[in-house]
Amino acid sequence: MSDFRVSCQVRDVTSGNPQITFGFANVSYSPAGTHDDRRTVEVGTSEVEYTLSTDIGDSGFLLVINNGPTNYVQLGWDTGVYKHRLRPGIPYLIPLEPAIASFFMKANTAACEVMFHAFEA
Repeated sequence: MSDFRVSCQVRDVTSGNPQITFGFANVSYSPAGTHDDRRTVEVGTSEVEYTLSTDIGDSGFLLVINNGPTNYVQLGWDTGVYKHRLRPGIPYLIPLEPAIASFFMKANTAACEVMFHAFEA
């Protein structure tokens, strides 16, 4: 697996306010592992468990993007327990505990297309 870089900038662009930058971060990551799992899935309003590829030894990061137009998607690590609300169009980079092998997702009121990419540590 090649190196990857993640950049994030948070700016207040509210009308009437000067553009204020709250933070900027660059993260470079060179995983020791060579495996990943990249998929685009349709997430419905019933919970579904997504199991990561068994080629991934120790989990490193999970990148998730809700490509739906307006609806949010809930993501969690145990059935029925959702720790993340994935709003449309916002990429989420989640560091994973090495033993994470699956996660659960459920759309709020209508199905959404979600892209996820899991990286080996």
